[in-house]
Amino acid sequence: MLQKSRKTTVLILAILVIYSIIANYSLVSYGLIYYSIVNPLFWFMCIVLLNILFAKSPTNTRLKKEITEYSLIASLVYVGIYILSDFFLDVGKNPYSLGIKGILINCIVYIFPIVVKEYVRYRLINNVYEKDKKFIAILSCIIFILIDIGILDTSNTINLIKIFFADILPIIAVNIVCTYMAINKTWKPAVYYRTITIAYWLIMPILPKVPWIIVTVVDTVIPIMLVVNIRYIKKKKEISKNNKEEETANPRTLIPAVALVILFLWFGMGIFPIKPVAIASGSMEKTISVGDIVILKKCKPVDIEVGDIIQYQKDNFTVVHRVISKYEEQGKKLFITKGDNNRMPDKEPVSETQVLAKEIFSIKYIGYPAVFFSRINLKEKPDTGSIEKGK
Repeated sequence: MLQKSRKTTVLILAILVIYSIIANYSLVSYGLIYYSIVNPLFWFMCIVLLNILFAKSPTNTRLKKEITEYSLIASLVYVGIYILSDFFLDVGKNPYSLGIKGILINCIVYIFPIVVKEYVRYRLINNVYEKDKKFIAILSCIIFILIDIGILDTSNTINLIKIFFADILPIIAVNIVCTYMAINKTWKPAVYYRTITIAYWLIMPILPKVPWIIVTVVDTVIPIMLVVNIRYIKKKKEISKNNKEEETANPRTLIPAVALVILFLWFGMGIFPIKPVAIASGSMEKTISVGDIVILKKCKPVDIEVGDIIQYQKDNFTVVHRVISKYEEQGKKLFITKGDNNRMPDKEPVSETQVLAKEIFSIKYIGYPAVFFSRINLKEKPDTGSIEKGK
């Protein structure tokens, strides 16, 4: 007979809360000793305690196969997106040790606690009767979120915003999906998803330098989509079991939309070789107007010819003007630029180090919203008078 005890479950949760507080505010400062010895040992003791206090494990859900498949697909999509980003982003050497000893230490520090956490979560949620399960699931989800967050740098408000979206929000999303799997009486798919996604960052020799906003989107959207898909197959099975003919929307139709949103975000941030820029001044009028979008392609100075429209860096802003002549000085290429609507060329030549990209084509009017919001959010307007008037 499966033991059902809310008191025992709440006791274990209380132990987790106490450990989380002590660890986060005291033990983390011990660094390697905490992560490689204390933390793994604590989770090992949790398994022993669960097996002493609880009876046999609950029977796995009939959805286990489907949940496992979706979890593996989600984890592979996650890894695939970041591998794809290697082709468009700067990359750096993996900071983790890739030797046998380093991999073993990483398994103890990162992988082992994940496996135990998901098993503990699963046992805690399923150690109570159905009427208590929702309460225990929410409580355990909150506790595991706090455990995963640990100590974060909140020294300034700018960092705080970045930390919330790049670190805390993905932690919340992954804990929600793991808790939902535990409610459905399965834990191994959660382990598969979390270990595969973290293993990518531990074992790949090179890693992309991903902007934090991309991390936020990928690490939050994929777990949410996983929950949506699990709910869909669960509801579909319930309808089939009850011989109902009710149609449910297949969440897989959302996958192309999510992929497009991620790709559009990458495009807007200039991760791809081409990027859009909204024009905010009239210096290129007749050719390019205020509110137009210019599609730019990253290029090398040798690829720029007279007549090309280029984007270059000027102090704390960028300029999109036409090249009217070019020359070399001390082995470096210099470009004379001019706005098509300006009487005079730009005051200073553009060096090859200032060049960012050149125009491929432009699209009329669709950049007005971006121009409007940028003007609202701009705290200190740069002095662009000489550029706009061609003085």
